[in-house]
Amino acid sequence: MKAKPSKKLSRCPNCGHAPLREDTITDRFEYRPDDVEPLMVEARDVPVEICPSCGEKFLGPAAARVQHAAICRAVGLLTPEEIKRIRERFGPSQEEFAALTGIGVATISRWERGRMLQNEAMDRYLRLLAAHPENANALRQLRAPAEPVSLPESALAHGSRGAVSALGFRFVHPDERQLKMNKEWRPRRCVA
Repeated sequence: MKAKPSKKLSRCPNCGHAPLREDTITDRFEYRPDDVEPLMVEARDVPVEICPSCGEKFLGPAAARVQHAAICRAVGLLTPEEIKRIRERFGPSQEEFAALTGIGVATISRWERGRMLQNEAMDRYLRLLAAHPENANALRQLRAPAEPVSLPESALAHGSRGAVSALGFRFVHPDERQLKMNKEWRPRRCVA
């Protein structure tokens, strides 16, 4: 079988016979994912054009979409159509979905067009979002600009040992910060 250009062929490029016959086939092929044993995939109803004279079969973009969906099902990933349905539940455009999820617009487009398989982590992320749409609100909150964190005076009352972050840097009171701006000063590790 040979891949063909996007538009339909008017004659066979091998023998010149015209017209070609449109048909659907069941295509069995080997898929070789990275670092995994090859997997036999069966794609049903693959559209092809067949030359009645020499028997050559030509596959086009529609065949590639059917094969891609078969690979997704074989490896347990969402198909492009399923990804598109999930995306449309949360916003009509790829741009809005990208802003919500943090996934790039180009990546979403490639997944929906069947140009690229999503990895297992992204597949789980999309499934989790589809199963629990209320998580979209949490994603929106994560996307909102962070508000400055202010510490209560009681946390600063004990000097450099008063309020220590998880990394061990001391927090500086805003007035103390203003005083230090004119000097070469860096946060220092607390030893305690």
